[in-house]
Amino acid sequence: MIPTLIDGRTEIEIQEKPPVHDPPHLHTALEIAWLQEGSLALGCGKDLYDMHPGDLGIVFPGLIHHYQAFDGPRGSTMFLIVPPSCFAPYTDFLNSRQPVNPVLPADRLHPDVQYALTRLRTLHRAAARPRSAGGTISIQYSALLCAFLQIILAQVLPLLTLEDRPARKDQDPVFQTIAYAEEHFRENLSESRMAKDLGISESALSRVFSARFHRNFHSFLNEVRLRWVTQMLRDTEQPITEIALDAGFQSQATFNRVFLAAYHVTPREYRKNAQDAALRAQPDPFV
Repeated sequence: MIPTLIDGRTEIEIQEKPPVHDPPHLHTALEIAWLQEGSLALGCGKDLYDMHPGDLGIVFPGLIHHYQAFDGPRGSTMFLIVPPSCFAPYTDFLNSRQPVNPVLPADRLHPDVQYALTRLRTLHRAAARPRSAGGTISIQYSALLCAFLQIILAQVLPLLTLEDRPARKDQDPVFQTIAYAEEHFRENLSESRMAKDLGISESALSRVFSARFHRNFHSFLNEVRLRWVTQMLRDTEQPITEIALDAGFQSQATFNRVFLAAYHVTPREYRKNAQDAALRAQPDPFV
């Protein structure tokens, strides 16, 4: 469910969730974050950019990024995760350039962007509600998502100040660490195994976590796992115990402790809150 460098998703994914800390990660997708309520900071590289309600953040494919929520999980953010197949006309452009500042303030956004984002949010909520037997929205839904995405890109890209992207350094330990964690987090992973597989010393790997991520190996790995877990809780009915074990947690007790510390609710409460939010009454755009 999480788009990484090896993901094969072909459809736009929409997520609505409170502003929360999201560890450094990267993927082949284009990511758009629209902050609706609360406060959030988008980190790209070594820089952190504050976001306020109505602001739009955009992360080009293949760029390391993360999010910080200094005021806790209060408010709402809508994320668009857009795989390469959906932005084909812009592929070379997005893969060769990067924004100097990836955040656009609300007052700079064209009304068409506001309209498209609002319609995408409505479509997402409507698609999440139970529909009558035999009904299908997949073709119309996908077509509308792509159409509104094109509106957003056409209006947003000219507003960004862009610079040439340095050649990706696959041997950079930060890039290696993030890509490796995204690929292997569901396994019984240890710092010594990661260091061995990456061909670097454990001390060098520890310095990456402490100096660049400001956390230790286990905290970083748990954050990557929880990002996948919360997506599964929101979008599937898979039993919570199975999700925890599939994510790489070795026991239900460890998972519950880590989850409660991160989100201040139990996994069951998180799922119920997410489902209740998705099922709020909204105008149905397909009627």
